Amino acid sequence: MLPKKMRVGVIAAIVVAAALIGWALLAGKKTVPVPDERPPARLAESAGTTTEATTESVALHTDDDEIIQEVLKEMEWEAARTIDKAFSELKYKLDPREFVKREWLYGLPYTQARDLFKADSLPTLYAALGDPEYASHWPRIAELISFISDDQKPVSVIVAYVRRSDDWTLLNPKARSDSCVGKVKSLQWVGLIGGEQADSVLTRAITPDGARELVKEWIDGPLPIWAAKKEGDLLDMIRSYAALGAVYSQNKESMQLVEDLYETVRAESMKKGTFAELDKKLVFAMAARDLIGIIGMEEYRNLLGTEALYDALRPYMTKRGRYILSVEYPNHPWRSWGR
Repeated sequence: MLPKKMRVGVIAAIVVAAALIGWALLAGKKTVPVPDERPPARLAESAGTTTEATTESVALHTDDDEIIQEVLKEMEWEAARTIDKAFSELKYKLDPREFVKREWLYGLPYTQARDLFKADSLPTLYAALGDPEYASHWPRIAELISFISDDQKPVSVIVAYVRRSDDWTLLNPKARSDSCVGKVKSLQWVGLIGGEQADSVLTRAITPDGARELVKEWIDGPLPIWAAKKEGDLLDMIRSYAALGAVYSQNKESMQLVEDLYETVRAESMKKGTFAELDKKLVFAMAARDLIGIIGMEEYRNLLGTEALYDALRPYMTKRGRYILSVEYPNHPWRSWGR
């Protein structure tokens, strides 16, 4: 909760703004007339003067009272809306659980997350990562945990989330797919934290057997339609995000494994004349490696959650993905790009 002085300041500012809006509305609807200074009707009659002007004045004042009441109601509604909006903005900046609920087009913005939250928010996020109330936000929670951690302890928390079996039986097909994909994508954030445990998990998960072992608790349960039809697609997704995590970890041996896998998959795809999603994801991982080699990991982190990251990656993805174009369009001049 906000300190008392801050709450009072926010409400005072809103009330002032609402008052200004109300007076503006009042001015736009009708100008308040100058009060009639002529005597009341009974005095006018006793003085032998007409009551017509006085009656007209009373009618005008009655009309003005109705307008004022309407304006006051509008002011109340506007003040309530403004207060709700102000506290909504404050909530997402003060509560990490509210922060992950917002719609972020390119993922959570790394720099903003680091500005708003520190490691003392981790216990709250750990609890939320196991709370069904936040189930649809678990992938974002794992992402935020990796952004604000100052040591390698959260690695085990995110890995446990990836490994565990969550109840997807009542989810609709889209929600089930989002939950599955979000869980798998969290492997990249294990690499962002880095460390010995992260490298061990990721290098194992890059292999088909290691990928299956990582998710053995739920791979045979209710899965999204696309994963249930072809287990290999799910395993390839796990391997690809483990590869991206290995790139983020900046461990030389791990990155070499990723490059070897990229070259192997690339050669096989060129030979078969076809490619799969694993190819595309490895292209992204290698493009990220190339970009990090130019700008450094810290600057890359600062680009996470922004459109600028994808702009920066584009030329490296084009270079690394030329072979995909040559496979998809064998008679196109691009064919030579992948050689």
